[in-house]
Amino acid sequence: MIKVPLHITDILSKARRALASPILQKHWCGVYIDRAINISHGPCIPDRNSYSLPLRGVNMAFRGEALREVAFPEHPLLRRGPGNEQHVGLQLVLKGWDCIYTPDNPILHEMRANSLSRGKRAGYDENKMMKVLLYRLLVGSR
Repeated sequence: MIKVPLHITDILSKARRALASPILQKHWCGVYIDRAINISHGPCIPDRNSYSLPLRGVNMAFRGEALREVAFPEHPLLRRGPGNEQHVGLQLVLKGWDCIYTPDNPILHEMRANSLSRGKRAGYDENKMMKVLLYRLLVGSR
C-alpha cells in the first residue's frame, strides 16, 4: 500500500467536499452525489465508517418509520434501477435522517442457483433518467 502524504490527503478531502452537492457536505467521505449529479465514492468506502448514501441495496438496513416517508423511483425507462439506493438515501437525508456506512456490519449471504441481481449493466437511458430523478430531488429541496 502506498502511503499518501497528509497534505495531499487534506487537499483531496477539501476537493471532494467542494464537489459534493451542498445538501450532502457531510457525506463526502462515503457515497455522495456530486454537483454534476454523478454518484461518487469518497475515501472511506469500503473500509471505514462514514456518513454515506447507501452503497448497495443488498446490504441496506433502515428504520421502518424512515422508509414510510420515501418513494422508490418509478419510470418506464428504469428496468434495473441504477441508483435506486442513492435515490432512497437522498430522500432520507432531505427529510432529516442520517445515513451511515458501516463496513463491519455482519451480513448473511444465501447461495442460490439463479442470481437475483439486476443484471450486468444499466443502459445509458436508465442512468440518464436516474440522474434526472436525483436532480429533481436536489432542486426540489432548495
